[in-house]
Amino acid sequence: MDFYKDLATEYDIPELKKFKKTLDNWKLYILNYYDYPISNRTTEGNNHKIKNIKRRSYGYRNRDNWEIRVKHEFKCA
Repeated sequence: MDFYKDLATEYDIPELKKFKKTLDNWKLYILNYYDYPISNRTTEGNNHKIKNIKRRSYGYRNRDNWEIRVKHEFKCA
């Protein structure tokens, strides 16, 4: 990680400076993931799936039909 920070410092590019600052701010959390690989990816995936259904549900006439579609997608009739 320090390699990328040094590289960002070497070049005078504003985006790289911003990237370096982001790495400095989040370094502890980024490295912590490798010690404890816990993620909320399942929840985020489910939220994404529901949002996609919501985008496609423009033609549904009521909320009940939308809820049925969500339940069908998650196979929990």
